[in-house]
Amino acid sequence: RKCLTDMKKKLPIIMSQKEFEYGIGLMIFQRLLLPTILVTIFSLLSLSTATAELNGLYFFINFLSTLILFRNFLWAELGIAVERPLLVLSSVAIAFGIYYASSFYVAYVIQWLDPDFLNLNDASIGQMTESQFALMTVGTVLFVPPAEELLFRGVLFNKIYEKRPMLAWILSVSLFSLIHIIGYVEQYSPLG
Repeated sequence: RKCLTDMKKKLPIIMSQKEFEYGIGLMIFQRLLLPTILVTIFSLLSLSTATAELNGLYFFINFLSTLILFRNFLWAELGIAVERPLLVLSSVAIAFGIYYASSFYVAYVIQWLDPDFLNLNDASIGQMTESQFALMTVGTVLFVPPAEELLFRGVLFNKIYEKRPMLAWILSVSLFSLIHIIGYVEQYSPLG
């Protein structure tokens, strides 16, 4: 109980209005403009647009943008991690446990409903990882998580949480899920 009370006192760190506006702009840029810009540049240079290098560059640009635009927010978050490492590590352990348990359950239900189901996102990442293991590992393990965490928890969740905590949870989880499946909507059946 004391741990949860301490978390409520410390978290969430409130993002400044300027950082919040940068975050909304970055989300729009990275989802709508950056992919088009990178594909255009790769096409002009006669490079394949279905490569791990393209994804790696996308990951790196988002990561670097996140570090630059949200350095104050990230520094404050790092302060909590340094001050309360056991709290952070226990939260991470619990979150991973919930993630893996829920992933196992969801995969089980999907296979039960559709034994031939293929996750196109996982298959695509798997193919890129086979061709560029180091690049994809660095991108998906080091570059992507901090950028996505900051945008979905820092920007969306944090601002909404101030006034409507439950809505913050629902909206951030729903939008995070949506960005990971939106590109595959027409490639799957409704069940898929």
